[in-house]
Amino acid sequence: MTFVHWDEVESFRRAKGEMDATWQRLGHEAGTKTVGVNRVRVAPGMLPTPPHSHTASEEVFFVLSGPDSRGRTVRCTRCDRTTA
Repeated sequence: MTFVHWDEVESFRRAKGEMDATWQRLGHEAGTKTVGVNRVRVAPGMLPTPPHSHTASEEVFFVLSGPDSRGRTVRCTRCDRTTA
């Protein structure tokens, strides 16, 4: 496994119906074997994937920026965090 920066990883777009997102497979490029790490940039008002669930794995999301419930753009800083 190695380090990669998303500026150096190829992206691809998947768009269909209510889904529209640009993906980068960071884990694949870094050489991970059992962990998936993706950077996903979702188009405003769209979904990255269809609604789904997993029985044997978990998903973790880091939101770096986007609109809040009032439509204001929010950008996370180094000190912003939340726990679910």
